Amino acid sequence: MFYTLFVIGSTLLSILLHYILDSNIPYFIGFILGGVPMIYLVLQKLCNKNFGADSLAAIGIMSGMILGQYLATSIIILMLATGILIEKRAYQKASSVLAALAKRMPEYAHLSTPDGIKPLSLDKIKVGDILIVMPFEACPVDGLVIQGNSKMDESYLTGEPYQISKAQGSLVYAGTLNGAGTLHIQAQKKAHDSRYERIVDVLKKSQTEKPKFRRIADQIGTWFSPFALLFALLVKMPPVFWLSYLVQLLVHY
Repeated sequence: MFYTLFVIGSTLLSILLHYILDSNIPYFIGFILGGVPMIYLVLQKLCNKNFGADSLAAIGIMSGMILGQYLATSIIILMLATGILIEKRAYQKASSVLAALAKRMPEYAHLSTPDGIKPLSLDKIKVGDILIVMPFEACPVDGLVIQGNSKMDESYLTGEPYQISKAQGSLVYAGTLNGAGTLHIQAQKKAHDSRYERIVDVLKKSQTEKPKFRRIADQIGTWFSPFALLFALLVKMPPVFWLSYLVQLLVHY
């Protein structure tokens, strides 16, 4: 993230110095500090067969420098770097939330047996097992309260910062934090089938899979990039160039 911030800062500085010094030299410095790293990142994606909309931005950066459109080039660099920064920020936020969710769950549940309370790993909990949720402990599975009274914090699941009262017959959910009371619950689902685990799975998929809109943009970029290059080459060919020039004259007159 620091690297991307450096690119954004150097590009903004080059634009500012251009107007202060009335020279294009800051643009070249900004291109070296900001444009070249962005092009390098895009080339890395291309080498990994990750074709997408970023390739259009790289083409725009190089074309802008060749054609002398330095301000437009700087704006493209800013757009590309800002997009990468937002994407990295979203990824880091999702990672931190996922880590917090994973850390919240206990490693073991307290299984109630005729011989007393025994520790039981979450993956071995069966439907119908009687579990004890101790005070200020996270509930290990979705279940039904069969004994005890307490309040539970369900904000991780619902987003509502309220303590929900729990008594005999109440439903409790994995990942919710118990209050000062002790609850005896009957497991209604296995740990990996709980609502909490489904939320964790969605977060994991959000880190590995691109959003649908992003996939569509990358698909368009994959096909549009070579088409744009081919069209640019055709326009520079003498027959097409003179034909387009003739059309412009006819439209003008």
